[in-house]
Parts: sequence; structure tokens; C-alpha cells
Amino acid sequence: MHKVVFVYNADTGLMNGMFDFFHKLVKPDTYQCSLCKVTHNMTGMRNAWKSYLDSLALEKDFYHRDEFKKQFPEWTNHPLPAVFLLKDEELTEIITAENLNQLDLPQLIDKLREEIMLCKVDFTDGIYYKTK
Repeated sequence: MHKVVFVYNADTGLMNGMFDFFHKLVKPDTYQCSLCKVTHNMTGMRNAWKSYLDSLALEKDFYHRDEFKKQFPEWTNHPLPAVFLLKDEELTEIITAENLNQLDLPQLIDKLREEIMLCKVDFTDGIYYKTK
């Protein structure tokens, strides 16, 4: 199974969500999750991001930091946010935290398209196969 895995630099939970909401409202320039900042506004997912995700034939998984660390403990100390390709339970990072910190939404979408193509992901029988 092949997926694009998006990992937010934020934890799950009501209190964490409230803290993040107010942090983005009061001091958005110091908010730690550039993936959240670029793909969501104060009311939810940005329409352009949702449209792009809907158009992406790959399966997608979204993790908060605490969920990701439980699912992939070997990546516990990895800088987040990040985007990975998952193949046979093995992650390959395709967009780093450093890259995400420099991208706006159109750039993120372009970067994802580019990275997926660079990984030579082929679509056959409804499944993407990474051939790199």
C-alpha cells in the first residue's frame, strides 16, 4: 500500500487544539506548525488544499505529532512538520520541516507534485508504485 503521509507539528486533544487555535490567532508568526498554518485557516481546511487533496489519486494519512510518534517510534526525534511517502510500512521523507517553513500553499502543492514525480510513482490498476 502506498500513501502520502502528512505529519503536523501539533498534538491531538481538545486542550491542544484550543491552545493552537489561540496561538494562531494571537501570534501566528510564532506558530510551530507551518503545515497547519499553510493548509488551514481559522475555520478549517483551506478550499484550495481540499481540492488538491481530492484530486490526488494517492491515499493520504494525516497524523498529529503524538500519533505519529506512536505509529513510527523510529522517527520520534525527527523535525516536524513533514511529508512522507509510505510504501510497505517504510517511510521516505519527501518534504522536510525546513522546506515546509518556506512554502506557501501554491508552492506546497507544486512541491508535492514535483516530489511525487521525482519518486517515479506510477499509477497502475488504481495503485501508485514507487519505482525509485
